[in-house]
Amino acid sequence: TAVAIGYNTPLTSFTVSSADAVTVTSYLWTRNGGDITLNNTGATSLDQLSTDKGIGSTAGDVTITGPVTRLVSIDTDATSADGNIWVKNTLASATSTTLTAGAGTITLDGAVTVNSLTANANNGVVYLNGGTITTNNVGGNTVTISGKTVMGADLLVDTNNTSFDGAVSLGANASINGAHNLTVDAGTAAVTLSFTGFETRPQSVVVTGGTITQNGSARTTGS
Repeated sequence: TAVAIGYNTPLTSFTVSSADAVTVTSYLWTRNGGDITLNNTGATSLDQLSTDKGIGSTAGDVTITGPVTRLVSIDTDATSADGNIWVKNTLASATSTTLTAGAGTITLDGAVTVNSLTANANNGVVYLNGGTITTNNVGGNTVTISGKTVMGADLLVDTNNTSFDGAVSLGANASINGAHNLTVDAGTAAVTLSFTGFETRPQSVVVTGGTITQNGSARTTGS
């Protein structure tokens, strides 16, 4: 457990290799391409991670192996070379979660449940492999995925809640791909999809929302 790591002087890199839980209640920062690698298999509670602080114009990668019980933000978007973000397990956080990778990749291998999710890889790729992205019943419970979006499994994005429905935007500035079924349920909130099936066509696309906007063509294996 730590309060802040690398806040005053960002580290060259940071690695944890154990079966224990990891808790960082504030900043965890590295510099000049330094990776953050958390190989612990216990619960992982994090606040703000960044690999582009201090000296240098490159960002390192962030890899998280254990189940994530809290995560506010990860930033691997630098001025020169961007790093990748890889969350290998489930992400269940009663916070808004923002992931920023620029031209890097963002990979979410497990189910995601958060207050809101923003994943920005505007010049990179977002890989969604965990099957579900759901938001909690709070205001502002939106899901925004920017950059080329690739489904590695059937995907349900569910922001339809008892009191609060959240807007959904997928593949902004790029496209949505993957030979799987895509289901979006935003209740009465807006849904915006970019080019769908631009590279690899989904098997099906089912969308529920107050208003539905399709930017560009939508193609499935049946069309």
